[in-house]
Amino acid sequence: MNHLPFLLLILLSYCPLPAHALIDATLQWYTSDQPPGLANYQEVQRSTDGVNFTTIATLPQSAGQYSDQTVTEGQPTYWRIAAVNSIETSLGNVACATIIRGGMLTISFPSTISGTISLPPPTVDAVGIQYQMDGVNLGPEVTSPPFAFPVFDSKTLNNGVHMLTEIIRSSTGTVTAVTQQITVQNVAAPLLAYAMSEGAGTAVADSAGNSPGTMTGATWTTGHTGSALSFAASGAKLTSAVTAHNVQRTYIAWINIQGAGGGSFGRIFDKRTNGAEVENLSKDGSVLKYIRAWSTGTGIWTIHAPSLNVWHHIAVVYAASSATNKPAFYVDGIPQVVTQVSAPSGVPLNNTDPYVIGNRGAGDRWLNGVVDDFRVYNQTLTASDVQGAR
Repeated sequence: MNHLPFLLLILLSYCPLPAHALIDATLQWYTSDQPPGLANYQEVQRSTDGVNFTTIATLPQSAGQYSDQTVTEGQPTYWRIAAVNSIETSLGNVACATIIRGGMLTISFPSTISGTISLPPPTVDAVGIQYQMDGVNLGPEVTSPPFAFPVFDSKTLNNGVHMLTEIIRSSTGTVTAVTQQITVQNVAAPLLAYAMSEGAGTAVADSAGNSPGTMTGATWTTGHTGSALSFAASGAKLTSAVTAHNVQRTYIAWINIQGAGGGSFGRIFDKRTNGAEVENLSKDGSVLKYIRAWSTGTGIWTIHAPSLNVWHHIAVVYAASSATNKPAFYVDGIPQVVTQVSAPSGVPLNNTDPYVIGNRGAGDRWLNGVVDDFRVYNQTLTASDVQGAR
C-alpha cells in the first residue's frame, strides 16, 4: 500500500498525579490518506523503544481516533497506525512523546515533506517552545504566541528519515518533548528544462545547464505562460543537447494539441534522430501513447488523450528497473487510468541520440500543437511533486 495513515497526536495529561502514573494519550490520524477499501481494518501499535511494536487495539477501517489509557508518565512512548488487508500491512509514520504533567498538548507534524517546512502552531499552555531537527536547535526558543515554527528549507537536509522535535515549556514549569519521524523527499533539479521564454531566435536555453536546444522549423507563439513553441508543420522540432538515459524518468510539459500531427502520430518528444526508436510520447488518434523499447519486447501504454485546443499539464513517470512496472500518467495533476497495450521484456534499450521535442529526428512526426515548459527529471516524481510542478 502506498497511502499511509498520517498520525496526529493529541496527548492529554492531568495533574496532580503521583510520579510514574498512567496517563491518557488520545491518538488521531487521517483515514482520508487511505483510498476507500484499501484497508480491511487498522491496528494501533505501541513501543517503548521505537523498534519493537505491540498491537494494543484493532479498529475498523473508518476509525480515526483511539485513547490509550495506559501510558506511563515520563516514559518515552511510540505509536504507529497499521492499515491491514488480506494481502499486506502498510505501516504509517511513527509518532513519539514523553508525557509530563501539565495541561493539554496538540502537536501536528507532516509525515513526508519537501521544500519549505511549515507547521501549524501547537495548542498548548506554553511560555516557550524550542524546535529541533535531528537534535539540533532550529534557532532560539520561541517565546511569543502563536509559537510559530521557524522558516526551514528541507533542501538543507539529505533525503531520508529525520526527527523533528518540539520541546514545550509550560507556564507551570513542566517540560514536554514531542518528537515526530519525518521523511524528507526533495525533488532533484531537472536533467533538462526548457522554459521557452525567449520568444525569438532559434536557440532555446536549458536552465539545467546543458547547451541550448536548436530549433528547426518551429515557430514562437503565445504559451501557457509567456511564450512557447509551435510544432504545426512538417519538419518542426526542437533538438536538445541531452543524450543520456536513466532508469528513473519523469517527463513534464504544458501542451496544447491542435490536431493529429505528422502521420497521425505527432510526437510530444522522441529520443531518436539516427538510431533505433527507444522512447517516445505521442498523440495517436484518441490516446496519448508512451513507448519504451526493451530488448525482447516493447512496452506500450496509453491514456485517453486530453481535449484539443486547450492547455493541459501532462506528466509521465516511469521506472525501467523492472519489466512489471507501468508508467504513471497525470493530466492537469490528476492521475489517469493507464492501459497497457504491450508489456516490456528483456532489458531496457538505450541509444546515444538526443531528445527531440515536438517531432522525431526525421521531421515527419510533427506534433501539430504547442509545447511550453518542457522538463525531464532523473527520478520518479510523486503525485504531490507533479502537482507542485504545475
